[in-house]
Amino acid sequence: MSKRLYHQCLQIAKNNIHRCTETNNHFSFIIQDNTIISIGYNRRGQVHKKFGYKWYSNIHSEVDAYSKAINKLDTSKAWSIINIRLNNQLESMLSMPCSHCNQYLTILGCNKVYYSTDEGFNKMKL
Repeated sequence: MSKRLYHQCLQIAKNNIHRCTETNNHFSFIIQDNTIISIGYNRRGQVHKKFGYKWYSNIHSEVDAYSKAINKLDTSKAWSIINIRLNNQLESMLSMPCSHCNQYLTILGCNKVYYSTDEGFNKMKL
C-alpha cells in the first residue's frame, strides 16, 4: 500500500466523519489493486451472532465495508483493508481491529490490515 493511498483514505474519512453515528469514528476501506473498492463506517445496527459479535449492538466498519464490497471484490486476488479512526478534532487515533473483526477478516481472505495510530499508521499481516 502506498502512502498516497493511505492519505487519500484519510482525507475521505475526514470529509465523511458526519456519517459515523457512534462515538467512535471508525472507517474501513477495502483495497484491491491499489483501488478503493468500498468504504464502511461504524454505525447502528446488528451483526449476526455467527460472526462472534453477540455482545455488540453496532456494526463495525470492517463488517460494513465488506458487506458493500461483496459484488465488487475479486476473491481470486489479494485484498487488504485500511482502518482509520478519527477524534472530533480530525486527528488519527488507534484503529486496530478488535479480535472479532480480526477473525472475520482472516476467514474472508484479507491478507493485510493497515490501521491508523496516534503517530501515523501501522500494518499487520493476517
